[in-house]
Amino acid sequence: PARRSGPASAGREAGRYPSRMQRPRVTLAIATHDRPGYLAESLASALAQDYDDYEVLVVDDASGPDTAALLAAVADPRLRVVRSA
Repeated sequence: PARRSGPASAGREAGRYPSRMQRPRVTLAIATHDRPGYLAESLASALAQDYDDYEVLVVDDASGPDTAALLAAVADPRLRVVRSA
């Protein structure tokens, strides 16, 4: 498949996947805004999947400090967070 540029790919972090390493086959996306309880439950479920070639992308729409603290406490390399201002 062709790679796109623009808004859909703008959130990708430069250098996140070195050339010798492929990106995960699946991205689980979770959108959130000031719902740390639901987010914690969603993350636990997403990170407990048996399939191993995936990442969890959380798009945080300018949430408060409780959500930021929750995300900072998750030490899992499959988690990627994009925050909007």
